[in-house]
Amino acid sequence: MTLIKRLSVVAVFFIVTCGLLTAQISIGARGGFNFAKEYAKVSYGGESESETSEVMTGAAFAGMVEIGLSKYFAIQPELVFIQKGGSGKNEDEDVVFNHIDFPLLAKFKYGSEYFNVYAAAGPTFGYALSGKNGDYKFKDEDWEGYNRFEIGASLGGGLGLNLKKGTAFLDVRYQFSLNNLAEVSAIEEDYIDVTIKNRGVGLTFGYLHRLGE
Repeated sequence: MTLIKRLSVVAVFFIVTCGLLTAQISIGARGGFNFAKEYAKVSYGGESESETSEVMTGAAFAGMVEIGLSKYFAIQPELVFIQKGGSGKNEDEDVVFNHIDFPLLAKFKYGSEYFNVYAAAGPTFGYALSGKNGDYKFKDEDWEGYNRFEIGASLGGGLGLNLKKGTAFLDVRYQFSLNNLAEVSAIEEDYIDVTIKNRGVGLTFGYLHRLGE
């Protein structure tokens, strides 16, 4: 590595470190509901059929850290417990997956002394801890043909109320799978292609507390 490259690396490290040291850090939590659907598409014999389930209402709880890099921009990593899946025509047909998700969001904020609005977007990385179909809980063999690891995206925004030491907020976001959750090799050979993806709209309420105040 040449001297110029070394100096460049040191300079970037210094800038990032200084930015984090001067950033406004807030920690918080949110909780509410995820209105989830499951999309499935099966292609065979040159034809395809697709179906989207009915809405299944699940829970969503999260802890987060907001790293404010400027007045208008922040990075917000989260740790989320969220229920995904879909609903059939009867309640006992609900398919529920209990997920742990790790969203990494870019957050754009604008507001006044009392209120603020924000938009947030970024990738999510998740894992299905457990699942059930009605009252039946999934066993190890029931995961054959299903990919428990999920790569997705999250898009949303919210409204915040500025308080003395933090912000109370309402958050709305749309979450969806990017990767295929079906492992085709483990499904019947007659199927040429199988696609399964999660979709959902989350509605949560939360609070962010500013550290150092």
